[in-house]
Amino acid sequence: AAAIDRRYRGRPLTLCGVLTGGAIFAADLARSLRNDRLEIDFVRASSYGEGTVSRGRVELQVLDEGGIAGRDVLVAEDILETGRTLEAVVAGLRLCGARSVRTVVLLEKPARGERRFRADWTGFRMGEDLFVAGYGLDAGKRWRNLPDIVVPPEHDPLRRGRP
Repeated sequence: AAAIDRRYRGRPLTLCGVLTGGAIFAADLARSLRNDRLEIDFVRASSYGEGTVSRGRVELQVLDEGGIAGRDVLVAEDILETGRTLEAVVAGLRLCGARSVRTVVLLEKPARGERRFRADWTGFRMGEDLFVAGYGLDAGKRWRNLPDIVVPPEHDPLRRGRP
């Protein structure tokens, strides 16, 4: 949060959380920022649907397009995997007339192949490519409400095949 505060010191900023997974992270980040000109907005983006495997295409809905034009926007996302979701969100916000768009992610998974997208700020880089849930992240619409980030039992390689 301190690095973001330094970047936007004295300037209006719109923090745009990516629903649904990034909502909890965005709320906690908003409370940590010391910008008295901060506005909060959300964008709905989905590449997973009901499952746990990305469909490869991103569905995007900017909830307040008029509130984006001419603003510096910081997109808060839960996890960076392929980068497709953030690419689509950044492109969509630019089409809405954002003055600038930067990104912050809570988690960055190890890249599988070439990743074209890089977040401006990253909370944590994961050492292994594990499926995680909790703190807003879900596994098939479950586990989002957990206060911690966990590997759900059905995705835990140490528990597979065990009761």
